Amino acid sequence: MANNIQKIVLNAIHTLGEIEDKEAFLNPDENMRLFGGSGVMDSLNIVMLIAEIEDQVAEELGISITLADDRAMSQKTSPFRSVKTLVRYIDNLLKEQS
Repeated sequence: MANNIQKIVLNAIHTLGEIEDKEAFLNPDENMRLFGGSGVMDSLNIVMLIAEIEDQVAEELGISITLADDRAMSQKTSPFRSVKTLVRYIDNLLKEQS
């Protein structure tokens, strides 16, 4: 499942890069820092990314998830810090739903 989630996240980042015309988003990889510190995204980009990922998960996996909630915001390490942390967070959400 994690491989499918990673593909969805990377595709969503790439799609956002095309929409926003941001070259830094066009070739994402699993080590990409997203938000905070040396992250490439600002808060608006994160909101757009969350919406895109939620749409793609629903379309490709047939599962509805909410990424921006109290649980995500209360994590010691933000799930939006990097591609790896986001994939891990989504994978855990999906495992809990099944």
